[in-house]
Amino acid sequence: MPKKLSDPVSTTVGNAAKAIKKAATKVPRSGTKSTDPGTSTKVTTLPTDRSTKRAPSPSSGGTFTGTEYPVTTGIPQFRAGDYISDDVFVPGNCPYIDEATYSQRLERIRGQQRAAEVATENLKLNRQLLKAEGVAIDGAIEVVNNHIKSQDLRTAGVKYEAAKVKTGIEQQKLTILQHDLNGYTQEAQIKGEAWQLKIEGLQHDLTVARHLLAEKRASFSPQFATQPALPRAS
Repeated sequence: MPKKLSDPVSTTVGNAAKAIKKAATKVPRSGTKSTDPGTSTKVTTLPTDRSTKRAPSPSSGGTFTGTEYPVTTGIPQFRAGDYISDDVFVPGNCPYIDEATYSQRLERIRGQQRAAEVATENLKLNRQLLKAEGVAIDGAIEVVNNHIKSQDLRTAGVKYEAAKVKTGIEQQKLTILQHDLNGYTQEAQIKGEAWQLKIEGLQHDLTVARHLLAEKRASFSPQFATQPALPRAS
């Protein structure tokens, strides 16, 4: 059988990939050590000169390099231009992760997502419990307010009874004053009649005295007989 000729493009790409992979295992990129405590696998990236490999900016009509953040957000920034290769036959700068590390980290991420979901639901539950506690406190406040109103009602009842007693006392005082008024009125009438009788007696005494005086004058002096007699009291 004739020997099959190899594709020069495929051969070139394959050789380049092997060389890059070999260089990547010898020269690890700074800061690419795994932070996963569950594994000691190192993640390496392909070495590249970013001053010559970085894609051109969008303003020049080339490949998009990523969004520029105008403010500090506290979130790790990701720029696609840092990882995109400008050669379609050469891998970019994305870190290489083997199958075991990939599975382990993916499972870890999923576990953390489940933990975040549990934490979120737990926080929601805590909020509901706090709301329930607030409703219970509102109910306790209403109970206390009802007790206060009940005591206010009892106090009002006592004040009402005290007012009734005061009213009764004032009514008795009024009755006594009415009796006093009646007594003073009758006393005034009696004293008026007594004074009237006394005056009439005095007038009678005065009339008698005048008659006696007239008789004496008539008996002692004849000239007194010619004088008119004193008028009698009516």
